[in-house]
Amino acid sequence: MVHVPRKHVLVDALASLPVEQRERIARSETRLIEFLDRRLRGGPAVADGDRPAP
Repeated sequence: MVHVPRKHVLVDALASLPVEQRERIARSETRLIEFLDRRLRGGPAVADGDRPAP
């Protein structure tokens, strides 16, 4: 847990994702952490199980 001042606006890291993928990631704390970690490190932001079918 971290302190965020009330006046600071947080960016929604999942905002650019399609609704289905966003909901799938948000349902799993592990998926969410992995997704955010990959974004931070500059890797692909899509979790393996969350890629759209080809």
